[in-house]
Amino acid sequence: MKIPLWNRKMRTRLTIWGKLLVILILFLLFYIWMRNIHPFLSKNKPVQADILVAEGYIPDYAMKDVIKEFNKNHYHILVVSGNPVDYGFYYTKFGNTADAGRVTLIKLGMDSTKVFSAPAPYSKRDRTYAAALSVKHFMDSIRVKSKAINLYSFGCHARRSWLLYKKAFGHEYQVGVLCSYKNTYDPNRWWRWSDGVREITDESVAFIYASIFFRK
Repeated sequence: MKIPLWNRKMRTRLTIWGKLLVILILFLLFYIWMRNIHPFLSKNKPVQADILVAEGYIPDYAMKDVIKEFNKNHYHILVVSGNPVDYGFYYTKFGNTADAGRVTLIKLGMDSTKVFSAPAPYSKRDRTYAAALSVKHFMDSIRVKSKAINLYSFGCHARRSWLLYKKAFGHEYQVGVLCSYKNTYDPNRWWRWSDGVREITDESVAFIYASIFFRK
């Protein structure tokens, strides 16, 4: 009696043309992602609203766009959100980006009676969500009647901010989003600049975290 030591099996393998087709498909998928990831993350979807919320970390040149948006669409008030600063705390009078952002807007010509700051307390994680909650608490404290806001964010941070603000404000509020773009790279060819690659990488990972793992 013979004891078999191996079996002969048929195996299916890709031919050279099959491998080339797989490579081509992967290249096309990567190209589509590369062309669409920046507009996906830099979301613009405003709603009809009387209240504009601006993230306080936005640079000065983008704050000018915030003022243009406020005046163009006749908002009633502008609320600046923000977190405690990571540097400069001991030699500036601003302990958070919300107050710094408000003063910047006023220096740029914003009516001081229409712009308010809603600084968030220190948080080790989910700082954008903490900032959104502080804005909501501020709006509740002044008893605004409007149940719609537009969030003005910056660059690829916009979609993640929009997601977390919607979570903070809940279903009773309608939340829209707008954003300005960074002037350090061309958003249509972000992969040619180190700052563009860094921002896309960081914000893609952060958005995935906020979408899948974030819990209130």
